Amino acid sequence: MLVKRGPHRVAKLGLAALVLLAPLVIAFGGSNPALVGHSRGEVAGVGPVIVVDVGTEQEIQQAIDELAAQGGGTVLLGPGTYTIAGPINVTSNISIIGQGSGTILQATANGIDVITDQAGGTTVVENVRLQDFAIRAGSATGLDGIVFTNVSGLIEGIDIQGVQGTSVSVNNLGTTPVQPRTMVIRRNRIVTNVATRGILAFASSFNPAGAAELTVASNVIEGNASTGIQANEAQVTDNQVRAADTGISMSEGIVKGNYVETATGPAISLSGDRSIAEANLVQLGGDEGILASGQNAVIVGNTVLAWSLAGGSHAAIRAEGFATVTGNHIRSGGGGIDGEGIIGNNGNNVISGNFVVSNSPAIGITTNGGSNTIAGNYVTNGIQNNGNDVAISGNIVTSGGVDVTSTSGNLVSGNFISGNLDGTGASTCAFTGNRVTGTLTAGGCSVSNNV
Repeated sequence: MLVKRGPHRVAKLGLAALVLLAPLVIAFGGSNPALVGHSRGEVAGVGPVIVVDVGTEQEIQQAIDELAAQGGGTVLLGPGTYTIAGPINVTSNISIIGQGSGTILQATANGIDVITDQAGGTTVVENVRLQDFAIRAGSATGLDGIVFTNVSGLIEGIDIQGVQGTSVSVNNLGTTPVQPRTMVIRRNRIVTNVATRGILAFASSFNPAGAAELTVASNVIEGNASTGIQANEAQVTDNQVRAADTGISMSEGIVKGNYVETATGPAISLSGDRSIAEANLVQLGGDEGILASGQNAVIVGNTVLAWSLAGGSHAAIRAEGFATVTGNHIRSGGGGIDGEGIIGNNGNNVISGNFVVSNSPAIGITTNGGSNTIAGNYVTNGIQNNGNDVAISGNIVTSGGVDVTSTSGNLVSGNFISGNLDGTGASTCAFTGNRVTGTLTAGGCSVSNNV
């Protein structure tokens, strides 16, 4: 039946009416290519439905509270602009579904969270779904878009523009004891016009071999965000990120298949141990293309096409120890863009099978610290090793040569070197089976079968 509440119509439907609602459900889904989120408008199995036909946060909150009293359900928002002067609070088993970017939650008050969890983070809120609507900041300042603490569910197809805080924040770290929450943040579009964060996503645990507790996938983030996506213990895949500073910042998780551009900072930053960056495309990196400041990172199959836009000593890939850097394609963009190709610091890095083209005078591959392996790479502008007990083997170095001066215990074998092989000041090392077009300076190294 229809119920009048002020100037706004609110239709309330039970489970028995869901079959009759089927055409409306399709209208709220992704069959319309103009809708931002490309979601499917799935409302089956989410309980009673209340349709709110334009209003304020009060009408939406009233619908949520009525559904919560019944154990949960769905608030369907019709097209139009909803005036939001205070936070919309959701609780367990609540879905809010709009009709794409034509359903607008327009903030009119400063410093609010447009949508947040009713429990305020003190308890776990389960099975929350937000789909297919827009959030606009308008002239309101200091507000956040969606702010959840210890919430499981889905955030999909939300179009957020102009929020000056964090557009989407999910912090699932705070339960004691830890209670894993499954949250998916996907196919949203976020446009920032100030230095802020697009998506903040923290989970309590991460298992690279199992299903992700927190997934951030197929989102588009553009504008002047200080950080496009900041995540912890998460899987961040197939996003498009353009940011002023850091594109994607990850502590212990997977960053895979993303497209990233930044103006001043690293495109992808892996700050925790055991993080993975795989098959990402960095078109522009403000300083580093991929920075692994934690240890035991795996950096595999990425493409970095330009970096060091901000100037200074930077690299397409910089790894800080015990990292595996393999199968990456690195090519400087020219036009004065410089910076090293790959830098491996603190030792015990494996750098293998990479294609590295960097602008002179930058060095193709540089290692600092001991026990690194540099094998099977194609490199321009040379290889420079500043550590001991390093194996350099099977590389093709088309210019710049190989430099292991003033080091010890290194093995340089089976490389094609266009340029010099320089062991000046080196000791207890071996040069074996290399093809060298320039000058071979052995220093204290043994020399055998070189051409």
